[in-house]
Amino acid sequence: MQSLREAFGDTREQLELILTFLDERAFADILLLAAGLYLIYRTFRFSGSRRILSGVLFLAVIFILSRFFGLRAVPFLFITFRDLFILLLIVLFQPEIRRMLERAMAFRGFRLEKEGAFFSDQLSRTIFDLARARTGAILILPGRESVEAFLNGGIEAGAMYSDALLRSIFDEHSPGHDGAVLIENERIKRFALRLPLARENTILKNLGTRHHAGMGLSERTDALVIVVSEERGTVTTFQSGLMESVREQSELVTKIQNFAYRSQQPAGERLRELLQTAPAMAASLLLAILLWGGIILSEGRIRQTEVKVPIESVGRPPGLMIADMSHHTVILRLSGTKQKLNQATPENIRLRLNLRDAAPGRLTYSIRSRNLELPPGVEMIAADPPELRFSVVAINESEARIRPNLAGKLPAGLSLESVQVDPAQVAVYLVSDNADRKNLSIPTERIDLKNITESTEVAVRLLPPAVMRPVEKRWPQIKVRLTVSQPSLPAEESGDLPEPSLDADN
Repeated sequence: MQSLREAFGDTREQLELILTFLDERAFADILLLAAGLYLIYRTFRFSGSRRILSGVLFLAVIFILSRFFGLRAVPFLFITFRDLFILLLIVLFQPEIRRMLERAMAFRGFRLEKEGAFFSDQLSRTIFDLARARTGAILILPGRESVEAFLNGGIEAGAMYSDALLRSIFDEHSPGHDGAVLIENERIKRFALRLPLARENTILKNLGTRHHAGMGLSERTDALVIVVSEERGTVTTFQSGLMESVREQSELVTKIQNFAYRSQQPAGERLRELLQTAPAMAASLLLAILLWGGIILSEGRIRQTEVKVPIESVGRPPGLMIADMSHHTVILRLSGTKQKLNQATPENIRLRLNLRDAAPGRLTYSIRSRNLELPPGVEMIAADPPELRFSVVAINESEARIRPNLAGKLPAGLSLESVQVDPAQVAVYLVSDNADRKNLSIPTERIDLKNITESTEVAVRLLPPAVMRPVEKRWPQIKVRLTVSQPSLPAEESGDLPEPSLDADN
């Protein structure tokens, strides 16, 4: 019973969280999601990749359930191979993605000219004449989506429509009578076309190749395909993967005109089409609501994270400084929603020590939320360390001489002429009143003379005592110039021989 109360309480909190995000932007989100899901449904409804899509959806359900029940291995694998999954989906569903984009951006369609009623009546009469004569035929009236990607072969015609021309194309002695005719803007654009066959043969088991081709094209596009059966002498239309037998010529005229003037369809026809698509639209809307709610719960769920932030001091009175700081950074454990925690970066968090009322001595500073500047919606749970220990000492500004730390001796025969230091002295703060201000000096790190064979310049660091602090933010790097000389040798040692004297007797 207690677990049921907890579950009911959690559900109530989740509903309250969802309601807090429910506004006009949420409705726009849901409608756009529903439109996208319906477009995906329309694209994959008659696609051969439906089983692959079902497998992908099954994996998605597993991932969602594993996150819901707090599993670790399964979500880790999904997240690790996420990029590979996305690339694999693009490769597997490339034709469907292309078709979906074409559907989304399709604005053109089959249109009738001013004499549209006459043309549709003339075309319908010719089609039923072919049916009575048991002459097979297949005609394509393209919709908003392009059909060119699914048409193979064919012969360009570009001729105005006429009964005689259409009869001659489907005459059994014509070389292109087994192909399809593409009619666009009351013109016969191409004929002898080959079409893709239907992906499933369940409802077309006892029908011929023309019916399979008509269904195949209607599964892939929104074109209206009209098929005349050579064996049965019947007329059948295919649209959006649906097959419908047409028994009367007037019925075919109405279907062609409704297809051409979709925005001017009678109210009854539009209502019938709406009722046919209503279940899919409702399912898309429901799934969009569930997806939106899941995303809101995922984003709105309280999470925790850790951020390492530096320590800053403010309000330090003149003549005082911090010494012996126990830590220079603090690890903060923060809580908030995922969206809020994304803003909780070290750059957006300030941990400041307020030294406005500080006096010399040893201090302890407890880290509390009031001492922090956090992004809105983020709270501090704990800090590591929970408190800082440091000393506040009085300081006096002075100058200290740089003392190079020379060690060892130069190689034999070399002598040190001069030592120049740059800079020769630095400004320092003294944190002790007992220091001798007259003889302040700071040694450098060791400079070994035995490795010096010629005049050179050495860059070294300072080794300041604990009672000194730099006035600048950091200690400068010191350059020490060593000038080395080699004493001159006597003439005999240098190898120079005296010139021989000239004797007059010789």
